[in-house]
Amino acid sequence: MMDQNLINFANFLADESAKIAKKYFRLPNGEEAKLDDTPVTKADREIELMIRNHIQKNYPNHGIIGEEYGNINEDSEFVWVIDPIDGTSSFIIGRPIFGTLIALTYNKKPILGIINQPISHERWLGIKGQGAWFIDNSSQQAAFDSNFSQPNQASAQSRFNSDLPQQALLSANSRQTVGDAQSRFNSDLPQQALLSANSRQTVGDAQSRFNKGDLKEFFSHRIITRQVTEIKDAVMCSSSPFYFQNEDRKILENLTKLTKYQNIGGIVYGGDCYSFACLAMGLIDIIIEPGLKCYDYAATQIIIQEAGGVITDWQGNDLNLRSNVRVLACANFELHKKVLQIIKNFSYR
Repeated sequence: MMDQNLINFANFLADESAKIAKKYFRLPNGEEAKLDDTPVTKADREIELMIRNHIQKNYPNHGIIGEEYGNINEDSEFVWVIDPIDGTSSFIIGRPIFGTLIALTYNKKPILGIINQPISHERWLGIKGQGAWFIDNSSQQAAFDSNFSQPNQASAQSRFNSDLPQQALLSANSRQTVGDAQSRFNSDLPQQALLSANSRQTVGDAQSRFNKGDLKEFFSHRIITRQVTEIKDAVMCSSSPFYFQNEDRKILENLTKLTKYQNIGGIVYGGDCYSFACLAMGLIDIIIEPGLKCYDYAATQIIIQEAGGVITDWQGNDLNLRSNVRVLACANFELHKKVLQIIKNFSYR
């Protein structure tokens, strides 16, 4: 079972990063080009520095891998992997489909991941062996500033104990009975998974609403990928065709012809981490990318896996903390196997 304090801390980092992202969104953000010509903003740098400072203060023995400021103790047992703004181009043009990615790895394997979209107040959380959740905070008081300034054990536990309890994981469309949900409420599902950092409701408040059957107001629920197993029925996404070169481009074009919406191109471009979140929610079936770094996929990897999806390189190998990996994510094992075969067939032509 994941240490509650680590999950609390990760959610705290996401909360704090959201404040910075919103401060610069659709405002002058100091856009610059890095050495590889990719854009970076003040928000990218400020968020990553904030996260690094909190990690080094609270978990000095943990390693850090970040997009903007390099690696520290990357061979440590626990390593945090950070992408402060995944989808910087979308952030720059004011399109709210970027996200902050926060992952915690143990022996180089992700055990916790967060995708946080601060403008729409959406969060996706995956915990190794405990599932994946979508947390919709859009109906809450997004501007509320938490007093949770220091993520020590006592303050973190107090804060998360005041947030919504387990039954918020239930979708409003759930067919479970009140008795079933009540049982889950009393179970040991991770309470912090439901939380909005801005929620002021007590467990008693939520319990009262739950007993009245008012499930529609609960804004968090467990997510699973969908079971589309035929490529012709699958919705496929990718960041941009620009990133696919030479043989990779041919593979993309041929795979696109086989997927849903072939008559209009067969693929939806853009979205970055937001597309991976939608795959975990059962809205997208295939994502193919020709070259991602570990901070691009560490957080999304554990969320997709815990939602029932599969994410590997183009040869079907497990992802690790390598760089420049060709990534394939699919909604389920059967679909993943079929897409891998398509890639293999075209690779040898």
